[in-house]
Amino acid sequence: MNLTADTNILLRLILSDDLPQKAAVTAFLRLPEGVRGTVELRTATLSEVVYVLNSPHEGYSRDDIVRALETVLDLPLHIVEKEVVETALELYRDTHPDWDDCVVAAYALQHNNGRLLSYDRKLSRIPGLTRIEPPMVTAS
Repeated sequence: MNLTADTNILLRLILSDDLPQKAAVTAFLRLPEGVRGTVELRTATLSEVVYVLNSPHEGYSRDDIVRALETVLDLPLHIVEKEVVETALELYRDTHPDWDDCVVAAYALQHNNGRLLSYDRKLSRIPGLTRIEPPMVTAS
């Protein structure tokens, strides 16, 4: 049986804001995979985690978010598109301040030889990324 981890499960572990739920998630993840099933972690879920941690309500710094994501990636989860997630985390930690930009750049780096169709000039600072702007079409 496969399960997809939702954002709120990860946030209970990170924020420790509901101790009974945190304990339940922790106990569940400690069960052998053959008993609990494979718990999949999707990139979109991590994006939502970053969004919540970066919100004014939580106010996590980028360094704190990186540490939280590293902790999540150490959990006994099956990370879908693991190379993309690891590349995005590296870019977010070292190069670019926007997580979602880092995810898109990581997809381009992992799947399209670094070619990205974008008008966002800030992305040009990401090593290995080649930003391609569509040519402007003039009306005749």
